[in-house]
Amino acid sequence: MGREEAPMIELFASDSAAAARRQGLLRAGEESVEEVLSLALDLDVGEIAGLGRDTNARLPVMESLYGHFPGVPEIIARLSREAMEKLLSAAEAGKAIRCWVCEADPSEMCTLYFLCHLLEGTPAEIRVVRVAKEIVKGRKVVRYRSTGEIAGEDFTLFLGEEEALTPLKRALYAAMWEELADENAPLRACINGRVVSVPADFYDFAIRACLPEGEFTAGQLIEAVLRRISGVGDAWIYRRILALAEAGELERVSAPRDGAPYTDVYRAV
Repeated sequence: MGREEAPMIELFASDSAAAARRQGLLRAGEESVEEVLSLALDLDVGEIAGLGRDTNARLPVMESLYGHFPGVPEIIARLSREAMEKLLSAAEAGKAIRCWVCEADPSEMCTLYFLCHLLEGTPAEIRVVRVAKEIVKGRKVVRYRSTGEIAGEDFTLFLGEEEALTPLKRALYAAMWEELADENAPLRACINGRVVSVPADFYDFAIRACLPEGEFTAGQLIEAVLRRISGVGDAWIYRRILALAEAGELERVSAPRDGAPYTDVYRAV
């Protein structure tokens, strides 16, 4: 008889995807996964030069993205520290680590590259599941722009795409991370299937294209932009709305209501 495979660790770049996966595993009674971790560091945004095991280095970026949600940056920092400790412990023990990514999501791809850089020299096996941009489900075609869009029961549909990374490919991905870190751009995006460094205003064209007539809330504009483009989160779009207001392209009519981010009202100038 063959040796039974030891339970593995799964890694996601977002808390929502990790939570959906945990729910799916629980419902299915699946025991092949020891733990599902989320390393939600938003690695497509902000400085990444010199980033290593100390996830606290990302706190300034978390504060710039989520500071309008009281306490959220600190919660993300704490959860990331805990996930990093578990990830490194599993890697040093030689456990298999399965990383889930959608190739249209730069944050997820950056997390894969960072993982390969981080675990250089460890005995861990790294596996990757690349989520197809679209799959046939029943009688319809479902499109995915990130793993966060997958229902808990549907993750198993993608396991046939799992790949165990060879040492050569791990080294390649680690080198790609190091190149991005050397460039240390304010933003990274997926262009023609490749993660590249881009300027902070890279997505501003979509914001301008989605500007409605009259007054609108930040939330309404963010929703319109996210329907138009992929590979970017609401927090970054909001940050760029503030930048456009500061540059005089937008006029802020009213501030956000207390405890209700994205309710601030604007109009185009």
